[in-house]
Amino acid sequence: ALLLAGCAPAGESTQLPEPTPTAPLATPTPKIEARIIEVEWPADLRLGDSDIVRLALIPSKNGYTAQVEYSEHELKTEAADVPFYPGYKAEVIARLDAAGMALEPKGDQVQQLIQGQTLTWRWTIFPESAGQHRMSLFIALRWIPQENDLPASQTALWQSGLDVRVHAPLGTTAPKARALGIVGVIIGGILTLPLAEFAARQRLQRNRMSRLRRLRPNPNLTLESGSCVSLSELETSLLRANFANYSRVLVDTQFTSGYSGARTFLVQPIRTDGSADAYAIVKIGSRSQIQAEYANYEAFVRHTLPPITGRAQDSPVVIPGQDQAALQYTFVGTPGTAPISLGAYARSNPAGETAQLIEKSLFSTFGPTWWMQRRPYLFSLVQEYDCLMPVHLLLELIERKPNVAALSGDSAQLDGLHKKDLLKIQGATVIETRPRRKTATLAWPDFPGGSQIRVRYRGVSLDTFTEGRIAHDIYGRIVATRADLLKMEAAKALPSINLEEPSIQLKQRRLPNPIFCLDRLLSCRISGTRSIIHGDLNLENILIGPGKLVWLIDFAATRKGHTLFDFARLEVELATQVIAEMFADQNLETSDFLAILERLEIDAPPPSGPLGEAQRLLGAVRRVAGRCLYDPADRREFRLALILAYLGTLKFANLDNLEFAPLPKSLAFAAASYLLQVDLKE
Repeated sequence: ALLLAGCAPAGESTQLPEPTPTAPLATPTPKIEARIIEVEWPADLRLGDSDIVRLALIPSKNGYTAQVEYSEHELKTEAADVPFYPGYKAEVIARLDAAGMALEPKGDQVQQLIQGQTLTWRWTIFPESAGQHRMSLFIALRWIPQENDLPASQTALWQSGLDVRVHAPLGTTAPKARALGIVGVIIGGILTLPLAEFAARQRLQRNRMSRLRRLRPNPNLTLESGSCVSLSELETSLLRANFANYSRVLVDTQFTSGYSGARTFLVQPIRTDGSADAYAIVKIGSRSQIQAEYANYEAFVRHTLPPITGRAQDSPVVIPGQDQAALQYTFVGTPGTAPISLGAYARSNPAGETAQLIEKSLFSTFGPTWWMQRRPYLFSLVQEYDCLMPVHLLLELIERKPNVAALSGDSAQLDGLHKKDLLKIQGATVIETRPRRKTATLAWPDFPGGSQIRVRYRGVSLDTFTEGRIAHDIYGRIVATRADLLKMEAAKALPSINLEEPSIQLKQRRLPNPIFCLDRLLSCRISGTRSIIHGDLNLENILIGPGKLVWLIDFAATRKGHTLFDFARLEVELATQVIAEMFADQNLETSDFLAILERLEIDAPPPSGPLGEAQRLLGAVRRVAGRCLYDPADRREFRLALILAYLGTLKFANLDNLEFAPLPKSLAFAAASYLLQVDLKE
């Protein structure tokens, strides 16, 4: 119930709060606290965009320095004296009203006033028409008696108007837009922005398809690989085609994240005269996946990230008649010295050095043009984080059956489905096939404000399923629902826990079962920010080169999305791989990991020993994420992202193959449970 209350919008009021006409308070002389009223807002806004208005009531006893969170915003400050009466609890009521704009949240926003503590309010504004708009911002004080014989009182503290100029496309003003009937077109465009963005991305991807390089392998090229690198026949052919003009290629390293099913190699090509070229990164995957990655690179990477990022040499290479492709990135390294992944670096260096690398190198290099170029974003968590969860249904193929219900992509159809139910898949597109696993994943298009419904067939012949095909009348029996899949994975890691109950027992702790709360979590609406994100910021996609320069590779999931998405993924990667391995070596347990999370919640300094090392790693990610919070004083935005990221980690099969399994998944499930408990208490 508390979780749902935290997700619900504030109650609305139709009128501004007015001072309550009461007699003066029959109390001793109040204590006066000097404060600064600070207001930040956008003076100019484009129709179709959203932005924020921030109001803060800041104690100024020890001085005051004005701070603007967004450089393009206006800032207004004004001094105010706030009285504190003995025997009363003080509250502050803030309200923003605007004609021609939608606001979130609506109505009166009430916070308790405590001496010495800053109060902050934020509203997201959505202009509905072009022209000059006037907003009214109002603050009132309310005193609530703590003893029955004292009177209550309320009075206005401050009120001000804020001007915002809203610009329409092509310079069209609101009157002209109404006269020409353009407003309807603009509003229609706003309402269909998710679909328009999807269509634009699809067109971009189709354009890139025509730029595939169809090459034939050079059979005389020699491939030399280390004992830890294995190449399939098709991968060998693609490398021989990509480097057809060379005599030898040294395959130095294989980066093994592999969540997408693609494989990434560090290679060094050797010319016919024996001279060696610089290292290169080559990613090999399905043709559609590599095409999508190249499209993402062109859209979000080539012109935004600094030159030290891996640069795509050319369009992807394919071999005629084959369904896989290769994409080559440059990598500038020291001759004879290969780069290492962030995972390898973290395992071989003190945690303090890795933490500094994350804060000083990773964030300072890519933050200014990616994560810090953010805009306000009001969204449901399902839009951004459903992709981290397992598929909604795991199916096995069956023959046509009469009177079988059709699944057509409406999320409401998922309610009430159980294991062994029969379904007919109607209108879904095959988005991924994995020949080695004999699986095919199908999905329906995103719908505004929601996410794709995804189903996966197992044990199938891929002649029936080809990527891009739209499936009609394909029948299946449910092997497992999403909840079933999560429970199966959690049970592997924590076999002694009863996962059929809404709460679980971990040693001396009673914690909520996050699987039971998943639907409510995903439905929560969040005020956050949106920026370009990597989309799969795992330890193998961050490479460390000479001079500790940080490189990013693998842009298959790069997009515009929730700014904190990347940092949630990075924390979970460190926890389930680096910290889990550290814990296994030191014979530490899940309860020790929860102790670290507790210390992070209260900003306690790291202790000595391995627990302190683990806390330093996660602390670095928390500090970077804190710089990108919508409200720097409210950590809930990142906490909810972490709950879903930790829970979604249960689906990754590669964690089961680690020497210290099942510890990674037990840490992940316990972390999701603990963070959910923290959220429920707030």
